Amino acid sequence: MAKEYKFTFSSSIPKPLLDGDQFDRYDDETCILDIGCNVRFEENGFYIVWEPKGKDAGLLDVSQIWEARHSGTIKDAKIIFDLEQRPTKDSVEDRTIWITYGWDLVNPYIFRYWRSLCLATNDRGKIPLRNIIKTFSSGKPERMVHKCLTDLGLAGDKFIVRSLNGKWSKRVTNVYKCRSGRKRQKKEREELDVSLFTFEKFLRLYHKICPRTDVQELFVKLSGQKEYLTREKMINFLNEEQRDPRLNEILFPYFDKARVQQLIAKYETDESYIAQGKVTNFY
Repeated sequence: MAKEYKFTFSSSIPKPLLDGDQFDRYDDETCILDIGCNVRFEENGFYIVWEPKGKDAGLLDVSQIWEARHSGTIKDAKIIFDLEQRPTKDSVEDRTIWITYGWDLVNPYIFRYWRSLCLATNDRGKIPLRNIIKTFSSGKPERMVHKCLTDLGLAGDKFIVRSLNGKWSKRVTNVYKCRSGRKRQKKEREELDVSLFTFEKFLRLYHKICPRTDVQELFVKLSGQKEYLTREKMINFLNEEQRDPRLNEILFPYFDKARVQQLIAKYETDESYIAQGKVTNFY
């Protein structure tokens, strides 16, 4: 019987890295200093997460890291002065962990995208819908992405925030004058509870927005226009069409009924179809 391959991508992360610690995070490119961030690794080891007070959580893909070393040089004198005010005997250089990062290769992993969206929460601990829409909006209308979210029950909740907005007059002899008083405006923002945005929902959203038409066409061809594919047709496809004829039959056995039934039980969601040995899709 053809054996099942198990791919384990996650490694064991030490508990101190999962719990994290308090750091003052400084970005050398934007010159932004976030005081008292909780910096930690997420449980899969994909991202380093920092959670500034009153701001959206930030994250760094570990695969982007080129170098991580003790100590480093900060060019901004004001930032150094602010860090030196911390009540500690150690110097700024002794307390610094410098991380150099940047994209090397483009490797889109669906599970990673989902984890990044779940981790990049706002100050209310929820996922801003604008982050999800931004992920899929390249080449797709935002309204279409929003409709797909609504169809899956992921429309999110709305909350109102107040913001100050002032209008200023033209510049006259280097003096700015306020034309009108600052007005309070109400803005609506949409957010989604992290517990509702499961990987299964994200995968359904992904297939809804980016359908695999080539896979669907193959499924229709093999099933003969039916909504399911039988176990016998799957065996024939895997052994006759999909299999490389150069493979050794002992090291790579042919698929039989038992092995194909395992695949159906693993990927099919309808229990009645599983009992009948049928599958309704390839992904």
